[in-house]
Amino acid sequence: MERVAGYQPIENYGVIGDLNTVALVGLNGSIDFLCFPDFDSPTVFAALLDKTKGGFFRISPKSADRKEKQLYLPDTCVLLTRFLSKEGIAEVTDFMPVETMSVGKELVRTATCVHGNVELVMECCPRFDYARASHKIVRRSDREVLFVSSVENVTLRFVATVPLEVDGSDVHASFCLRTGEKATFMFEYLTEDDPGELDLDKFAEKSLYATIGYWKDWTGRSQYRGRW
Repeated sequence: MERVAGYQPIENYGVIGDLNTVALVGLNGSIDFLCFPDFDSPTVFAALLDKTKGGFFRISPKSADRKEKQLYLPDTCVLLTRFLSKEGIAEVTDFMPVETMSVGKELVRTATCVHGNVELVMECCPRFDYARASHKIVRRSDREVLFVSSVENVTLRFVATVPLEVDGSDVHASFCLRTGEKATFMFEYLTEDDPGELDLDKFAEKSLYATIGYWKDWTGRSQYRGRW
């Protein structure tokens, strides 16, 4: 099959989800497809289909001279994307907390420096309603913004543990991590008008352990013992 320039092959994507929807995470650290908050909702990221208009959410090292690999934490739907370069080793942990249909939906991404001193870039560029609807950004603090769609009263909250820069309809961040340091980002579908204060590090840690526990319990019920 012929590959189109500028697009990753489908085998370069890992899948994360919360039983209500899934996101496709590329080897380059970019989420290029997500219908949010449900499987049958319009896309907010669709660079997989149109790299110019579709929208994406990327976290990756600045250095282009790197090797990339992906793996799941054993028996879970928690995805690790690892970047290896001369500067060091960085890792992005991606997961979606498993919740019921009536509870708000979140996507959590944590960048960690495993070794060395790594400069990273984050770009969050949502495009609502299959990239047909415009949106505005409401800044709540230097580390929190709201993406407010022009249709269907959809508002998404974006929170980070590093300062965020607003550029038109997109949000960016540049940061450097040393061994053991991390930066966390959360993309959340709001179900209430005024979301309260959030301790992002605490929420991310608690949600990660709960998500790991859920998937291990789920896979633990399987009686299959074959190759796969």
